[in-house]
Amino acid sequence: MNYQPFEDATLAVQTHLVLAAFVIIASLAILIPKKGTVLHKVLGRTWAVIMMGLALGSFWINSFDMPYGVSPIHILSVVVLITVPLGVYHIRNGNVRKHKRAMLITMVGGIVGAGLPAILAPGR
Repeated sequence: MNYQPFEDATLAVQTHLVLAAFVIIASLAILIPKKGTVLHKVLGRTWAVIMMGLALGSFWINSFDMPYGVSPIHILSVVVLITVPLGVYHIRNGNVRKHKRAMLITMVGGIVGAGLPAILAPGR
């Protein structure tokens, strides 16, 4: 695999990588405390903001070998932009089951669907 040094990457890629590292740590941390606690809420809000930043920022990372510079991974960014606010909506309306489902879809889709392919296919 041909990995590009971090310092040679564009600002968009550097920012994305830093936010991705934070979201992976926050994803693990958010699953540990009891749900509904202040800690869970603070971690959850932080995680949601970072996920939205990752999703929005991904549109500045282009794959020029794809039509319009958009890759299939960008579809997951759109999913995140829908599921995070949806998860927030559900918890604010007391629907814990739908909140959990939306957030797990976001977490698994982001890490497994976007993160792993990006690591396994660098420079795509």
